[in-house]
Amino acid sequence: MEGDKDVIEEMERTIPPDVWSQIKSTLSEHEDALRAVVGGRYDWIEDVTRSAIKRFRRGQVLMTDRIDHLLTNPLVGIPVLICVLGLIFLTTYKIGLPLQSLLENLFVQFGKTLEPRLGSFDGWFRGLILEGVIGGVGSVLSFIPILFIFFLALALLEDTGYIARVAFVMDRFMHIMGLHGKSFLPLCALRG
Repeated sequence: MEGDKDVIEEMERTIPPDVWSQIKSTLSEHEDALRAVVGGRYDWIEDVTRSAIKRFRRGQVLMTDRIDHLLTNPLVGIPVLICVLGLIFLTTYKIGLPLQSLLENLFVQFGKTLEPRLGSFDGWFRGLILEGVIGGVGSVLSFIPILFIFFLALALLEDTGYIARVAFVMDRFMHIMGLHGKSFLPLCALRG
């Protein structure tokens, strides 16, 4: 029906000539069949694209555009940024500090239970194990809750796209110090 040369050649080889001539005459009587096939394909393509692509009307302002406009405005964006960062630091320390002290207490208790078992060893070896390994590793590992909560919050902000807006808002201020707007959050993380 579409006039594909490869298909026609294959049909001529497999179908007897008298049957093939009948098929060709039938197809020539229905020339509009090709248009129907092509039209059906374009209708299917249009249905698929309409279901897959959402088009917005020209001039339509979406809610995300309004939020972007608000968050990138220097007069509103900077106070919102201060509030967001304050909320992150408050959450980090309100939740993280109790968990940190809990972990410290666990390591202290572990050291106290291990101390009698190390009584037969020399003083320097006991000190190495109790104060060096358990005390040192314990104090480093006790910071995991604080770091986990802080970086989880930063990852959430990154996934929502807020970090890019922060860099845009802080760009002018950071250029005064000779830095780029992207330098703001690493400086905040460093100070936190």
